[in-house]
Amino acid sequence: MAPGALEMAEVSDRLKASDVKIMADESACSFHEVESLVEEGHYNMINVRLSKCGGFRRSLRIIDFLRHKGVPYQVACQLGESGILSAQGER
Repeated sequence: MAPGALEMAEVSDRLKASDVKIMADESACSFHEVESLVEEGHYNMINVRLSKCGGFRRSLRIIDFLRHKGVPYQVACQLGESGILSAQGER
């Protein structure tokens, strides 16, 4: 279970009757973390940050997984991120 998952389960349960959507961000930094978050089902969306998720290739793997599962996502980057920073995560 991801850190804070119990707290998110409680928040998620309270918000299910509302139109509020919850997006995972800081807990979605690797394929396995995203996979666990989707399995737990407490988030409505996932924020795929290029550098935090390991660069373009690893982010694309996550995006393919989310598309297959039908989970909405957004692609984002860090303030001031450049091609060099993204490429650094490709190693």
